[in-house]
Amino acid sequence: MIKRTQSYRLLAMGCGLVASVVVADSVGFKSHGDIYAEACAYGRGPTAVAQAQAQATSELATFLQGAALREFQRSADSFSSVDNEAQISWLESLQQGSQSGLSAQALPVVLGKPYIQGNDTCVVVTLPQGADADSVSDDGLQWDDAAAEVAVVVDGEGWPSKTGQTARQIAEMDGLKRAVSQVVGVWLQNNFTQYSNSEFAQNNDDVQESMRDVLAQQLHSRSDGFVKRWQLLDTQQLPNGGVKVTLEAVVAQQDVAQASNDLLQAIGSPRVNVDAPEPLRSFIAVWLSENGIEVSKTAPLTVTAFGDLRRRGNNASLDFNVQVADLSGNIYGKWRNDPSLLALPDSDMVMNDLMEVHLADPTQTEALQQTLRQAFMKVVAQGGMVHEIKIARKYMASSQELPGILRTIGGVRDVVVGGDSSTVLAQLRYNGSAADLASALQQALGPVLNGPLPQAQFENEFQILFL
Repeated sequence: MIKRTQSYRLLAMGCGLVASVVVADSVGFKSHGDIYAEACAYGRGPTAVAQAQAQATSELATFLQGAALREFQRSADSFSSVDNEAQISWLESLQQGSQSGLSAQALPVVLGKPYIQGNDTCVVVTLPQGADADSVSDDGLQWDDAAAEVAVVVDGEGWPSKTGQTARQIAEMDGLKRAVSQVVGVWLQNNFTQYSNSEFAQNNDDVQESMRDVLAQQLHSRSDGFVKRWQLLDTQQLPNGGVKVTLEAVVAQQDVAQASNDLLQAIGSPRVNVDAPEPLRSFIAVWLSENGIEVSKTAPLTVTAFGDLRRRGNNASLDFNVQVADLSGNIYGKWRNDPSLLALPDSDMVMNDLMEVHLADPTQTEALQQTLRQAFMKVVAQGGMVHEIKIARKYMASSQELPGILRTIGGVRDVVVGGDSSTVLAQLRYNGSAADLASALQQALGPVLNGPLPQAQFENEFQILFL
């Protein structure tokens, strides 16, 4: 049962003057203008904290719509300081937002440290002066760079599977995935513009939604422990044997931020090799660099470009093709220009001139940017680059169990194992560096080895050798 603290008189201070207003039921103003509310719930633990927080936030939302706020505004009208004028303007914007449908969940509140009062757990939530509800996500979360963890309440749904998992187990897994997805979404909303180098990573809702889905999918597939702990709050039965659960999950916010940053860098600022004849290669390399994409001869992704001049009479046009592939031959994206866009008088420099014009045309560059963005996102969505691991058979006690062990490594997927009489060859996708993968291999492969592996050798960024 939720309990409210008693009403009390609150002081609002500004420019040396103190105005006293009575605010109903646990809602008040701190001396520097923040609005806060206090609420208590019976019991201990995360459930009681979540209930008290929800009640206190609801009290704030009710206050913003009520007469008490208008009374404070009238009392504050006599103040002439800039600070109080800013506060009055802020309160008016909050009240307008409340009247237009601002929900309690959308308030960017700060949760205080829970404390015990008798048999109750109590919390104070604060709405900082000047806080704008636009700064929070649709899920009601606000990103705090200083916080190591964040608690979210999510629903999950599941139905029994043919593999033996119960509906509740699947629903709980779905809820935990949604918890990570919420935190990823808030991080992305607050940090996406950092990666908008030039016009390559356009800041629009469709791109952000796609990014959020890809990042959440990849983070959820890892075993890095992004959800530190969780608690079941409610269970409901669904048709056809389904179950809906409500969970409170505590997500490691800083770990999610670091992992999301690494993945977003792979999507927005990858390293690529450019394979094309001159002058095409130089044009493409410069254009990629200007759009935040590093060009390196040792990069695991290759942007292959080829162009053919189409001559008709004294004029020439350019048929220009680009594709993105990895060193294993997997193709992630293709693009072709519109050759009919332009024809120029034939000359020794006509290839350069046509390339310059095509890469300056907005419709062409936007289409190429979109192709590259989707290709890089596809690499991450599929599980990262294909890595090859070669292990001398003399180190292996058994290779039959190797595929299963490799799949236990966080972030590994699409495992294929083969080789010959002297070497075991494993191919797999991994969203991370070869050095990180080599370290994980050293720890994971113990059960199938005759002894310790030698130090890893790196043929390149995607080949790891234990020979």
